[in-house]
Amino acid sequence: MLGMAEAEKQAGLGLGYLPEENPGTDDPKEAGRWVRVYSELIQFKAQVLAATHTGLDAITEAVAREAAIEADLPLLEGENDRLRKRLDFWKRRHLELKPPV
Repeated sequence: MLGMAEAEKQAGLGLGYLPEENPGTDDPKEAGRWVRVYSELIQFKAQVLAATHTGLDAITEAVAREAAIEADLPLLEGENDRLRKRLDFWKRRHLELKPPV
């Protein structure tokens, strides 16, 4: 079984940013776009996590269920946390860049 750090490395979790993502942008439209991108990714990840939790009951082999709980589930939850942090960043950035009303 892969260690957590190796699994994260293979999944690209240590990269932090998505392609084309520029945290230093001064464009409020671009910041708004990243709010939408990360919102959609979080919605998708919620569906994956829900399916994973449901699917755990279908795993009959104890060693397979244990592997899923100890390796796969933390990996998915960690990615979800990373996405939430990026969304929080872009929400703050978008507010900073939006002209006052």
